[in-house]
Amino acid sequence: MLDVDEYICKQSPVNAEILYTLRELVLNSAPFIKESIKYKTPFYSIKKDLCYLLVSKEKVHLAFINGCLLGSGKEVLETKKRKYIRSISFLTVPEINKILLST
Repeated sequence: MLDVDEYICKQSPVNAEILYTLRELVLNSAPFIKESIKYKTPFYSIKKDLCYLLVSKEKVHLAFINGCLLGSGKEVLETKKRKYIRSISFLTVPEINKILLST
């Protein structure tokens, strides 16, 4: 079974750096958050799935399962015609810091 480290290592160096940065942010955001692979992608949960990381083409997405319910920071999330899931895309690690500082 694929683990998160293996998933990240299979990505391009730029995407791997973004994934490691986002992974660290997610894991440090709550004390009991759990990491697993579902549908061949990293998922993060506390009792229920909260978010996941996804690589598509040259972008890395941080997607929130019930992102429609989020309060602050909602304006930076993309809907992409999805009912519940909201996501944010990154091309570089500096973009992560820029967005975190602006919300």
